[in-house]
Amino acid sequence: MVTGPPKTTQIARGIFDNPVALLHLAYARADTLRIELAYSSTETWIALFEFVMPINALRDWVKASRPELELELNKLIKQPAVAACADIANAGKHIAVERRHNVHTISHTDMVPWGTSNAAGNPEQRVWRLCVELDDGTRRYMEDIIDDALGLWSEFFDRHAVVGSAEL
Repeated sequence: MVTGPPKTTQIARGIFDNPVALLHLAYARADTLRIELAYSSTETWIALFEFVMPINALRDWVKASRPELELELNKLIKQPAVAACADIANAGKHIAVERRHNVHTISHTDMVPWGTSNAAGNPEQRVWRLCVELDDGTRRYMEDIIDDALGLWSEFFDRHAVVGSAEL
């Protein structure tokens, strides 16, 4: 007998059991993104989206499973790396975005670290990095945002004993 549609948490629990599982997904997606950041391709943008989505979703999971942490959670989501991930995630899923931290642009920064030619006199292949620029002019490389966002969430989980048991 069907009693109606499942609750949102019931649907999500079919994919993840708890916020820690989602953080593990973010770590796995970060590894993929770090590899893809070496290239400028469609896969880079897919990997970026696949990383920022679970980072952004952690807020909702923690809010639902540990409502007593709301004040601390609100401080965490205002941290530049976490807020930038939220902006990128929301920009990727909506046409019109209400920005939280004001990500201005995401661009490639070309670098030639060892001059313009190698020892054989051949031009060096350009190396590029993904750069996130905020409206306040602050520029952050995506590698740094990855490290900061994962570190901040991991510290939050440790400090507040967010564990891997089914909490919802």
